[in-house]
Formats: sequence, C-alpha cells, structure tokens
Amino acid sequence: MPFHKGENRFIYGLHDPGGEHLMIVNGQAKGWVLVTEEIGSEANDRGSADYRNIADRGLGVIVRLNQSYGSNGTIPREERYPEFAQRVANFVAGSQGAHIWLIGNEMNLEREQ
Repeated sequence: MPFHKGENRFIYGLHDPGGEHLMIVNGQAKGWVLVTEEIGSEANDRGSADYRNIADRGLGVIVRLNQSYGSNGTIPREERYPEFAQRVANFVAGSQGAHIWLIGNEMNLEREQ
C-alpha cells in the first residue's frame, strides 16, 4: 500500500510536536505527530500553518482544529457553526504539509463544551 507525504505505515505517534527525533530510527521515520491548533471561529480569518517540516521527515501528520480549549469550547455553540466551518475551510485551504484533519476534541466531556 503506497503512502502519501504526511502519512506513515506505523500506528503510534506523539501528541504535539517536539519529540520527532524520538521517532526517527536509523534514518527511518516511524510514526505520526498530532498537532493541535486553536483557530477561533472568525469566518474572515485566513491564517494557516505549514506542517512540511514534519511531513518532509517522513512522519505522518494529523492536525486537530479547535475553536478554543476548555470552557471556551473545542467547537463553538451551534449559532456559530457556519462561521467556524468557514474558518476551518480557510485554515485547511491555506495550510501545507497535512491532509488529515480532526475537528474538535472530546466533545463528550463537559469541560470541552
């Protein structure tokens, strides 16, 4: 099975960048990096990120997009869904080095709502 840049055949990884060197063994990348991003919910925000520094090493990249963290809500209240959806679309369209995206974190936990 072929893998695309930003993917890896191993199933384990890191939560947040910073330990990538631990997953490169004898020059071979062995794992994934989950990057979390707080992107807000402003529909006109075109900010994005570049994950090529991870993908170019052969590691898999997964990006989790949160409106915010904790009691501010990992996703917004329902009335802000359209703005958040546009913000997510803007972020994804402008970002490089990743193509696997998660929206929100543990929405079943009260502290994340």
